[in-house]
Amino acid sequence: MPIGFSDTFLNYITQLPDQQSRRIFYSVLNTFCAYDPVGWGMPYNHMVFADPDEDVMTCSIQFCNIVLEYGQLRKGIPKSKIKATKPAPGAKESIDAKEGAPYVNKFSKMLTEIEDAKDFTLLYKALSAKLNNPIDANDTYFPSSTKQLSCHQEVLMLLWHFLQSNTKFLNHVLHKEDINTILYPLLHYMYEGRNDQAQMGLNHLGIFTLLYLSGERLFSVALNKPFNKVILTDLPRFANGTFADYLLLVLLKLLVDGHESLEGLWECIMTIMANVSPYVKSMTMVTSAKLLKLFESLIRPKFLLVKEKNHRFLFFIIEMFNNILQYQYEGNNNLIYCLIRHRESFQNLDKLVIDDALLESLASVLEKANNTNSKKKGKTVIKSKKKVKKPKETGDATPAKKEEKKPTTSDKKSGKEEETDEKATPVKDDTKPDTKNIEEAKPEKESKVASGEKKPRKKRRKKKVWEPTNAWLNQWRSSLPSAAILKFISVVEPEVNAMVTGSASDEVAIISYLKKTTLVGLLPVPHPILIRRYKPNLATLLWFHSYMW
Repeated sequence: MPIGFSDTFLNYITQLPDQQSRRIFYSVLNTFCAYDPVGWGMPYNHMVFADPDEDVMTCSIQFCNIVLEYGQLRKGIPKSKIKATKPAPGAKESIDAKEGAPYVNKFSKMLTEIEDAKDFTLLYKALSAKLNNPIDANDTYFPSSTKQLSCHQEVLMLLWHFLQSNTKFLNHVLHKEDINTILYPLLHYMYEGRNDQAQMGLNHLGIFTLLYLSGERLFSVALNKPFNKVILTDLPRFANGTFADYLLLVLLKLLVDGHESLEGLWECIMTIMANVSPYVKSMTMVTSAKLLKLFESLIRPKFLLVKEKNHRFLFFIIEMFNNILQYQYEGNNNLIYCLIRHRESFQNLDKLVIDDALLESLASVLEKANNTNSKKKGKTVIKSKKKVKKPKETGDATPAKKEEKKPTTSDKKSGKEEETDEKATPVKDDTKPDTKNIEEAKPEKESKVASGEKKPRKKRRKKKVWEPTNAWLNQWRSSLPSAAILKFISVVEPEVNAMVTGSASDEVAIISYLKKTTLVGLLPVPHPILIRRYKPNLATLLWFHSYMW
């Protein structure tokens, strides 16, 4: 459905009387919750018997998502820009068409009115079962013995509507249910589709869902439960880990080995990691090493000094390290050990200076980055110009110029037509260097001007090449919250160096030493925990609208 248009059928169905809309809404939800793809659990039963209930369940989810999403976009678009479709013959004018009457979606309103804990439990179990079904179907002793559903994207969209619209459902899930039963399949689908262009919508939806959940303290605390699932992907294996390890490893893989279209969501991914870091009690050595490897890749000059805003990712990862140092030092000995091993990276970042030799080594990378940025900005401008000028070549552009050359013709053109031609020429004269030369030119040159091949237009495509400077570097480095990490390294480094003997037992000795030490009185006063929450805006509403339709 085009943005800015309202649909007659959806206007009607979402404005039904309370009794009718309530029956439709609850019958659709009951159809979704009551469907069981496994049944009695007999292997290969789906190959012997037909199952028409699956199509009914899928249609019920799609209908529920459509009616719940309808009207959400109008909160961010002015009412004057919404164009209603023509009503059916004999149909009454919708409430939304009346001036001054706010649009109220009956289905969204009923979703917020669900309060019973039993209903929440039933809905959560249905959502969890549908999301875990494709994973369970691929993890059976007999291949393809369990029926596999293919509606997990619709189920994730329905979960988003429940989390976003009904705060009581969110509180019930965080307090009385195991949120990890939904987190596990969500991360599984995101990891599998990280390089698939067709799965980018699912990755966006998953990142928005994790960003919304990471703003809740109970969600981060629930990540400390032991990871008791089976990893069916090529993700690095870890022993005695938690769901926090699984979450961080998947997000790190999205950053390092994700599709290029996910680059715009890197800040959201780093925000999720920073939000959960104050509550993570322990990390495995695999996760800790991956985090420090990401830090080293972020401080490399080929990444840090290429774009003007690449340094903002450093603030997120250093905030993670500070949160763990200040609040979860005792259980994260593996991460503390990795910080000590990579202490030179923090010291080199503090001593980094931009000189001519460094700029010469980055010249090709900077030129390539500036070219890609200018191409992305110039594509939309060039396309829009071509679309506007194509009809002018076959329409009013050529006859108007012929009349200027031959004012004594016997054509019937006067009055209004001459006024329109005079109004059209100044728009073209703005892009032309001289109007007198154009009137005296030949028809071949006129066609080149109309098609946009005139040389002076190249002057508009001047590229602003950005180069890093020491002033720019010192400006953001002075506000980098790395004081606690540098203080910790300066205190621990002498004692750790004395323990290094070059044998294989050094790692065990250092980790046991870190378990016995404490940082009380050594580091600055702990900073307050900063949690960034998801807030809907027009951009996200537009994305959800386009993803739905």
